[in-house]
Amino acid sequence: NDKGIIEFVQTLIKLKKNKVFVNSIIVGDGILMQSVQKIVKKNNLQNIYFTGQIRHNDIYYYLDFSDIYVSLNKLGNLSNTVLEAYNSKKCIVLLDSCERTKKDISTRNMFRDNVLYINRKNIVNSLFEQIIYLNDTVNLNRLKLKITNSKIKIPNWETRIEKEITLLKEIK
Repeated sequence: NDKGIIEFVQTLIKLKKNKVFVNSIIVGDGILMQSVQKIVKKNNLQNIYFTGQIRHNDIYYYLDFSDIYVSLNKLGNLSNTVLEAYNSKKCIVLLDSCERTKKDISTRNMFRDNVLYINRKNIVNSLFEQIIYLNDTVNLNRLKLKITNSKIKIPNWETRIEKEITLLKEIK
């Protein structure tokens, strides 16, 4: 639930009702997976692929097939997969920061306008609007170009893990 999977599927339902069809890959096997699959079946949503659990290194395989990476992680958007999507030059849609709780302010400061943001208080409608916006190839390519030309340099997975291990060892 914290990763926004229900809101994501509700957005796909809204897109279908508005005759906007997208292909989606849902990665992972969280506790809501069976419930989400039932909602998908009940609403006859097509072109949704559930990967189940995958090895972390396989994320690039799925990123290769994607134009847009969506993260609705309510706990925080600076995850490894967001960073990898950014390194892969994908259009990224994230929850916006929240001044009241201070959530994701540093993420917003880091990515600035190189990614698109979703209103935390109105996730389904806001995500719907962003997907409609990115459904226009010109807008999609414009955002990809911004990411490609971005000055933000994010280290690869191995480098980040080495740094995290070093930090953990220093905690002793």
